[in-house]
Amino acid sequence: MKIYKKTLFVIIIVMVLFVELIFYGMVPFLKYADEVTAIISIMSLAVWILSYKGKVEKEYKKILLVICIVAAFGFAGNIINSVARSYFAAAVDCLGMVKVFVCVIFVYTYLSENEAKQVVALLYKPAKLFLWVAVIFGVASIFTDIGMGGEVRYGLRAYSFIFGHAHILAITSISALAIIASNEITQKKLYFYTILTCVCQLLTTKGPSIVWSIMIFFMFKYYVHNRKIKLWLIILIAAVGILAGGYQITNYFMNASAPRALLLKYGIETARRYFPLGAGFATYGSDMAKVYYSKLYYQYGFNNIWGMGEYDGMFLNDNYWPMAMGQFGFIGTIFLLFACYLLFHNAQGKCSNRRVRAIMITNVMYVMAHSLGSALLTSMEGTFLFVIFGVILALYKNDSFCSSRKV
Repeated sequence: MKIYKKTLFVIIIVMVLFVELIFYGMVPFLKYADEVTAIISIMSLAVWILSYKGKVEKEYKKILLVICIVAAFGFAGNIINSVARSYFAAAVDCLGMVKVFVCVIFVYTYLSENEAKQVVALLYKPAKLFLWVAVIFGVASIFTDIGMGGEVRYGLRAYSFIFGHAHILAITSISALAIIASNEITQKKLYFYTILTCVCQLLTTKGPSIVWSIMIFFMFKYYVHNRKIKLWLIILIAAVGILAGGYQITNYFMNASAPRALLLKYGIETARRYFPLGAGFATYGSDMAKVYYSKLYYQYGFNNIWGMGEYDGMFLNDNYWPMAMGQFGFIGTIFLLFACYLLFHNAQGKCSNRRVRAIMITNVMYVMAHSLGSALLTSMEGTFLFVIFGVILALYKNDSFCSSRKV
C-alpha cells in the first residue's frame, strides 16, 4: 500500500506526541513538540486563508476568528495593565491557549478523506494493542503494586500504565477507541474495545473518566434514534458528572484552602479587578504565569502556600477556566466557551457514522469536564487528543464518503 506524504506527516506528529506523553519533559528535543505542532498549524492556516480562498471551511474560520478575539483581549490586557513580567512570556502563553484549536483545524484541513482514512488504518492495530496491554497491566495492578499506580481513591491505586499521570492514560485510551471505531469493524468488536477502554478509564479513578464510562454506552443507544443532543441530555450528563465526581469536587472546590478553590476564587477576583479585558497573558493560572512568577501571586499570598510558591508551584497551572477569567476577563471567557461550543457543534454535524459521533461527543464532554480542574486544553495531552480529533473529522468531508460508513 502506497503511503501518502501527508499521511506520513500526521502519523509522525501523532507518534512524537505519544512518545512525549510517556516521557513527559524528560527528553529535551521532544519537550516542545506540541508548541512546534501549533506553530506549523498557525503558519499553514495563515497561508491557506490568505492565498487559497475556500481552503479553510467557513465553520472553522469562525472558530479561528473567536480565538483571535480572545487573544486580542489577552494582549490588550497586557498593554493596559502591565502585570505580565515579559512580553515573550505573553506570546508563549498565547500559543498555549490557541494550540488545541489550531491543531484540530490544521489536521482537518490538511488531510483529504483518503489520507485521513489511511491514517486511521495505520493506527488501527497499534490502538488495539495499546488497549489490550493497558488492560492486562491494569488488572494486575488491582492485586499487586507493579509501579503503575499513584494515590489511592475508592480503595484503588490511580492506574497510570506507562504514563506519569492517570489522566494521560484516560486521554490516550479514548483516543485509541476513536481510532478503532473509525475503521470498518462490527458492532460487537466495537463494544468489546469500548469495554476495554472503560476498564482503563475506571482504573484511573478520575471523576471525568468515570463519567465517560457511564455515558458512552448510553450515547451509543441515544444516537441510534437521535441526530442531535437535546437539553435534557445535557442536564442528565451534568447530574451524573456531579455524582461521579463527588470526591474531586469536594476535595478540589468545596475545600476553601485547596489550590483549585483558591485559583477559582482569585480568578474571579482578577476578572473583577481588571474588568473588562482581564489581566492579560502570563499573569494568572497559566504555565507562563508560573514560570515568570506573577506579581498577582504575591498580592494574593500564593507565595506562602505549599505547592503555589515561586519555587514549588506544582498547583499553579492546574486549572483552565479560572485562568481564562483572570487573563481574559468574563467577556473573553465567554468567547472561549463559544469557541468550544462551535467545535462541539461541528463534531455533531460532521460525523455521519453514529457510533463514531457518539464517541467523539462523549470525548468532547470528557474534555469539558476535565478542564474544570486541569489545564488539559493547554497541555501536551490536549494537543494529542485534538490532533486525533482532527484526523477523524477529516474522514467525513464529503457525503459520498460519509454514506458508505453510516451505521
